[in-house]
Amino acid sequence: MKEVKVGGFSGKHLIGIVIPTLGTRPEYLGNLLQSISECDFSLEVVLVCPNPGNLQLPSQSHLGFPMRIIQDDGKGVAAAINKGFTALDSKYWNWFGDDDQVVARGIKQLQQSLESNPDKSFAWGRCAYIDAGSAHIATNNTGIFSSKVIFFGPNLVPQPSCLFRVDATHEIGGLKTSLSYAFDQDLITRLLLRGSGIYLDEVSSKYRWHSETLTSKNSLSSFLESFLIRFEYAKQKGVFTQILNIMMLPITCILIQTSRAIFKIKVFQNNLSQRKASY
Repeated sequence: MKEVKVGGFSGKHLIGIVIPTLGTRPEYLGNLLQSISECDFSLEVVLVCPNPGNLQLPSQSHLGFPMRIIQDDGKGVAAAINKGFTALDSKYWNWFGDDDQVVARGIKQLQQSLESNPDKSFAWGRCAYIDAGSAHIATNNTGIFSSKVIFFGPNLVPQPSCLFRVDATHEIGGLKTSLSYAFDQDLITRLLLRGSGIYLDEVSSKYRWHSETLTSKNSLSSFLESFLIRFEYAKQKGVFTQILNIMMLPITCILIQTSRAIFKIKVFQNNLSQRKASY
């Protein structure tokens, strides 16, 4: 594990957002930056990109927030996010894929809930799933229950809808760069082992689900990595949780495959509706 070193943190901004990007989806990235510009509080954005000079961005004068672009060292997504994280000067933070979107009202309510609950290391809300054309697919509605299931079943805490304390993330060492897919699950689990998070029944992000996402393209590897993370941390919850983890493995697999099949059906229906509307 590569640890994130603490140093220079002063919390100049309220919320910091890290965006790891290859720069190959400028339209989606523009939509994400536009959604961030709708936030009415102090925030900063750090883009981590392998080719900063070729990145197509809207004019910063139209965004209304400070933004920096730093070089991706090519050591994986988790390492890129860690590098962006160390560049932040904020009290709270999260990262977003360049094809996702922020929901300003939701992220503001997460921040306010953390201000009112200083013992909580992170908060999360609901996540709306959208397809490649930004049409709605479904909304995550697992609530506080998801923070219990994460130790023995699928990860139902939607990372894009989280807001983490910067100091708490520093304390646990940031993301594990040895992980390729489930580093968000690992981070959330480690924070939950330190103490409970706080859930709000408010949509705070939009996650774009399509066949080119990292986990969709590598579903088997992602599933196995997720299981190994659960099994590792189940040891700290006791023998019963370890046994339950193993017993739940086939059920978890079925749930994940079923949800992906449902999403594919809904995406097909959205495409069909759009074609009919264009006639």
